[in-house]
Amino acid sequence: MIKLKSFILVVFFIAITYFSFTIGGNIGRMSDNKQSNTGTSNSQSTSKDVESTSADKNVPIETKPIDSSEAAGNKTSDGKSSNTEKSTVKTTNVKPKQFKVLVDTDVQRVYIYDKKSGALYKEFVCSTGLDGESETVKGNFEIQDRGYSFYNPKYGDGAYYWVRFYKTYLFHSVPFDKNEKIIETEVAKLGEKASHGCIRLSMENSKWFYDNIPKGTAVTVK
Repeated sequence: MIKLKSFILVVFFIAITYFSFTIGGNIGRMSDNKQSNTGTSNSQSTSKDVESTSADKNVPIETKPIDSSEAAGNKTSDGKSSNTEKSTVKTTNVKPKQFKVLVDTDVQRVYIYDKKSGALYKEFVCSTGLDGESETVKGNFEIQDRGYSFYNPKYGDGAYYWVRFYKTYLFHSVPFDKNEKIIETEVAKLGEKASHGCIRLSMENSKWFYDNIPKGTAVTVK
């Protein structure tokens, strides 16, 4: 009887021990799984945060366009402030398709304008006719014919690159003598009234005028 009770106690003890180990192991595994899941969740969360930060770096930063006048310090091409000096005449560096010509006898200048936009393209120093004896005709005219050179025995001089705008009135170079040599004393008079009525230009400018101003171009002399 005592042996039977002892056997039953041993079996009960073994059962209790087995049950305790089994339950404890399961609880341990559950805890490990929970920690593993938590770690995975934290890892995913951290990964998303990193991706978000990385994506933010790829977002373009809004920038303010640089104003050309600000970048240049409000300076014009000649280095002067555009706030204190403003040109009253619109100019262009693009060769016009059509021209118009203005001769100002008061300032002894020839102005070449773009007919369409009105922008000034070129400005030449000139010599027009002397007051009282050989004044340059004034009014509105058109360019007519042209030629390489002429010589006038009456005055003992001639010129290159003549372009007619009215009767015997021409645009042409500074005069040359009977030997076709440029008269330097007449070159020095450019910028003041000196001609017999025609409009004198430098050799370079008269050549440009001859080559570029076509027949029919409007000419105003004032």
